[in-house]
Amino acid sequence: MAEEPSGYLDESSSRLSVVGIGSTVLGYGLVRLTGLAGLIPLGVGVGSYFLLRSFWPQRKLVVPAVAATFGQIGWILLGAVIMNALAQLWLDLLVPGLIAAWLLWRPSTPAAIAMILFQLVGTALNVMTLDRMQLMTPDFKALVVHIALRVFIIGAAIYFIFETKTGGDDEWASEEVPANVPE
Repeated sequence: MAEEPSGYLDESSSRLSVVGIGSTVLGYGLVRLTGLAGLIPLGVGVGSYFLLRSFWPQRKLVVPAVAATFGQIGWILLGAVIMNALAQLWLDLLVPGLIAAWLLWRPSTPAAIAMILFQLVGTALNVMTLDRMQLMTPDFKALVVHIALRVFIIGAAIYFIFETKTGGDDEWASEEVPANVPE
């Protein structure tokens, strides 16, 4: 059997690349629409993505969802510090952080579903708020970025579930605990 040249991507990596390119195009459009509001979570998310991929290469299927969550958390944290509102936003920082840590430490369908459910509730609340806002104000643009982040995280978590159920190649993608990890 002939080996593929090393420059070719396997099917899973190819799909992940298509998702990455599509996300980049959507991110560019979002930043064009929302201005600088999108740059902070984009920068934190992209930085997190590359750090996570370098430290946990075997987790490549969960990295997009976790990195986007870190971008979201970084953005909320910066806003909370600037507005002196940490007391009001601690739940928006703690819950997604804990879910992202769970998904990174023990990639599993339950962890991904928890992330999806949290983000769905947040998206619904954000959309209800967006409906009452004046178009193209800074607050409107910031909320559009927040909704887009949530939708991306939901999509990335669904992608993780789909890939693990159809034979994705994450080392810990199954719900079984690997032998080399303490219980």
